[in-house]
Amino acid sequence: MMIPFFRHHTGARTAWKGQDIVVYVGGVETDRIGAAEIERVVLVHRSDGNTPGDLEVALIQLSNEIVALSADTGIAGRILFERQAFWNERACIYWVSSRSVALPRALRRCRGGLLGSGVPIARVAAAEATEALDSWPLAGPQTWEERKQMRIERARPFSRANMAAAMSTAHAGH
Repeated sequence: MMIPFFRHHTGARTAWKGQDIVVYVGGVETDRIGAAEIERVVLVHRSDGNTPGDLEVALIQLSNEIVALSADTGIAGRILFERQAFWNERACIYWVSSRSVALPRALRRCRGGLLGSGVPIARVAAAEATEALDSWPLAGPQTWEERKQMRIERARPFSRANMAAAMSTAHAGH
């Protein structure tokens, strides 16, 4: 049985405040991420990653650091479902299954702190984790909405996605 990356109810929440993503613990602002600084968001999920409940951790890559946000902060709902135009324009959300990756050493150290202290956020220098993240089998960029549309399209028996896959398989056999 795989142990989720972050599974500790922190009583924390995330919200948009102006152009910043703000983390609150007990109603007190504890951290802030400038949206303009976000270069990439990697959503680590269990199962198929089709619902916000599948999210385990969001890794927000800035130029000089990576911010890990526990799923318990509501990052999937309050941040990633809001401001769709912002996320569509940025095209910076990527997906990876927790079954196919291991957290970089720097984030594993933070994991204990997150679980043990109830802190919903961890920051590490980009140099400590970017190389590992770059080697992960990421899917994307795609927003939640784009991901949902792709899932619907694949479920249709004669969809373009299924027909393209069948054609490429047929051509590969020749």
